[in-house]
Amino acid sequence: MEEIDQSTVVKRIHKKQTLWQIWVPLTAGILIALFLCVMAVFLTTRDMSGEFNSKWAGVSVIFLSIPTLFAAFLFLVILVGLIYLASKLLHNAPVYGQKVIEFLQNVQAVTHNLSDKVAEPVINIKSKWHGFSTLFKKKSNRVRNFS
Repeated sequence: MEEIDQSTVVKRIHKKQTLWQIWVPLTAGILIALFLCVMAVFLTTRDMSGEFNSKWAGVSVIFLSIPTLFAAFLFLVILVGLIYLASKLLHNAPVYGQKVIEFLQNVQAVTHNLSDKVAEPVINIKSKWHGFSTLFKKKSNRVRNFS
């Protein structure tokens, strides 16, 4: 049975999260915005009473909403571009994140070994000192017990 590389698993999870956390909400938001724009046009251009003024009122609403729609479209294009760039940038993030974790684990192991080597002489001396002092304490206690 083949072993699956951990970076492959991380990439697969990251790709799935990118789809569900970025692209699906973005697509849903775009579709809702387009639906609202179409409904605004249909609701403002209908001639319900047959009056001449209501038709021109609908046309004026459309002309007033066009600059807002252009600004919203520009913002949407900028947002989609930033999301696309972020997804391209984050595409490599799991790989480099794993490398950083491995590097920090190596630093931790080296630091642990060095601190053990630095502390070893002190621990060795103190353990021998306490061993001798315990030996002499027990010997002096034995002498007192026999007297």
